Amino acid sequence: MLRLAVVRFALLPLLVLSRPSIGLALDWMAAPDPYSQYDRFDYVAATDDGRTVVAGVTRAAPNEEDFLVVSFDAVGNYEWAVSYNGLSDGYDRPYGLTVDLEGNAYVTGESASPGFIQEWATIKVTPTGVIDWVRRFHGSESFGDARPTAIAVDANGDVLVGGYSRETGMLSQLAVVKYSAAGDLLWSNHVGSTSFDTAYTMAIDSEGSAFIAGSWSASGSGSDGVVAKFLSSGVLAWQAVFDVPTQSFDNEETRALAIDADGDLIVAGTADALTPTARDWTIVRLSSTGSVIDSVILPATGFDTPFAVTLGAAGRFHVAGSASGLLRVATRNADLTEFSTYSRNGSISENDPEGLMTRSDDGRLFVLHRTPSEADLEIVELDADGRQLSLITLDTGGSDYAGGLAMGVDGDVRVASAKPAPTSVLQDGVAWRVTTSTAAPSFVRGDVNADGAIDITDPIALLDFLFAASTIPCRSAGDANDSGGLDIADAVSLLAYLFASGAAPLAPHPDCGVDPTGDPLDCPSFAACP
Repeated sequence: MLRLAVVRFALLPLLVLSRPSIGLALDWMAAPDPYSQYDRFDYVAATDDGRTVVAGVTRAAPNEEDFLVVSFDAVGNYEWAVSYNGLSDGYDRPYGLTVDLEGNAYVTGESASPGFIQEWATIKVTPTGVIDWVRRFHGSESFGDARPTAIAVDANGDVLVGGYSRETGMLSQLAVVKYSAAGDLLWSNHVGSTSFDTAYTMAIDSEGSAFIAGSWSASGSGSDGVVAKFLSSGVLAWQAVFDVPTQSFDNEETRALAIDADGDLIVAGTADALTPTARDWTIVRLSSTGSVIDSVILPATGFDTPFAVTLGAAGRFHVAGSASGLLRVATRNADLTEFSTYSRNGSISENDPEGLMTRSDDGRLFVLHRTPSEADLEIVELDADGRQLSLITLDTGGSDYAGGLAMGVDGDVRVASAKPAPTSVLQDGVAWRVTTSTAAPSFVRGDVNADGAIDITDPIALLDFLFAASTIPCRSAGDANDSGGLDIADAVSLLAYLFASGAAPLAPHPDCGVDPTGDPLDCPSFAACP
């Protein structure tokens, strides 16, 4: 059953809180509640013409959830909503969303069918909110549940869906299905062990090959990480089953991957730690032919899980996920050695992966998670080296649920989420657009602690930064002599200005302004300047 909704809509009051930053500001927030019932936005994508498309669920009855797809124009106005019910009244839940160059949206997920069987369902929704086609898939076996977990559009406009299917004689196997833009089935293929295999993620390379990754049932006990490559023709090129040993018969999963310029794969996942109550991060580099080049374990004290991998500068890459109750972004060199590690208090769970990451064209990272109180959402902006530049808190006034994060061609970030409904235990889906301007920061040179005055506390703050590992809000403000770096000479210059009639700091001083000469120092916030 298909439903198209035309509803009341208004932009919500802007309750968003943010610390001043050079990059992040709320553009709009919208919660249309298209069917006046339980709604949740889990995935988000941005079209080339500036629209924001979200996918999630709408609850038609206590034991029935349907696919939900909603579109907003470039300024946040609600355009349309459409839902898909499947072949029987049951649970239809999306597990992936993507858009093509024409603005069509493709959603895939598990969908109820007669006999209480869950199948793959993939739908194409036009830019005007019409469901163009629906395609279903299960595998060769007629029993058991199957689930897609990822979807992508290749350079030819064909649609690839990855997940696990039910095949004859096996419990489940990793599978990829390819459709044309018109919905024609081009091919399907699968690979697996003789037991239960699970797929978590998929990536597409420039040639249209699909890399599906997950867990592979190992001989004896436990599971191993796995990546399988299917060529654009559907032929299985190779499968790589690998074990990063932490203990005998441990369980491993591949949760995220990225393809570098040489065709090698960066694969992040989990493995049982030596401590029974912990799971470690594992990072594996695979060659373009599937052989293991190197691997590393990031030890844990809890059940840690990486959820996203993205490439960085100079051969580096970034892995984001949960680590001992914290958000962690690990920036690693090409040889897997540590470059930097960023951690922040926040809530990320394996069942509800909120540590989502996207990357701008200039190398900045944007990571979505929940604040320690688990009431608000937060986007952290990091530079290409993994250092924090800025952050913004997204708050609807209730306990907000984090869904998805995506970068548009305009460089702005879109977020899918949900909030409590005003008068019930239900949820309403919420969409956000956050601008990521790289405008030069405004500051006062010499005001190291950004309190609006230059006094003895400023050279003290700078000395603490240089020698006691403290932080300062704006390194550019600490560069008192405008040398382009921070050292003891800046503290001496400030002390001479304050107590020995030395030269005043160079512009911007004494008023707020931007650096007329520019420097490589970061300035994520400066509270004394608007």
